[in-house]
Amino acid sequence: MKKIQLLSIMVLSGSVAFGAQATTNKAQVNFQESFATVESSGSIADLVIASDKAIHGLQFDITYNTSEIQSITPQAISGFEVKYNELSDGLIRGLVFSLQGNALPENLAFEFINAEGFDGTSTIEFKDIILADSNGKSVDVQAQAYDISF
Repeated sequence: MKKIQLLSIMVLSGSVAFGAQATTNKAQVNFQESFATVESSGSIADLVIASDKAIHGLQFDITYNTSEIQSITPQAISGFEVKYNELSDGLIRGLVFSLQGNALPENLAFEFINAEGFDGTSTIEFKDIILADSNGKSVDVQAQAYDISF
């Protein structure tokens, strides 16, 4: 009888312990080569957001080498506010959201203009990135650096 009680306690304890561990998948954010046809004097890459939850807001800081990249510009998205500003050389901050509360599309286009005379590969990194769900709550995110070729 004691063995059954001990086994029951162990099973119940294990269920509570494992049930209490909530596993959350982090959203994945990275750039990838765009296959969209866009009139541009530079290169276009899509910022891809892969998440289990609908993303309704995005704030980011992107760093880049100014001797290789002249500018990075997030492209307009119909129905969304796309705001950005260069905080310092090689650092831009951006914000994307909908005043109607719509979820962001999975791919956001960015234009990259190479610095004059630069022909090669340059690395873009996220210094900071924040994703928000429909209630404005932060969504865990993992961002990857991106190498773009000119």
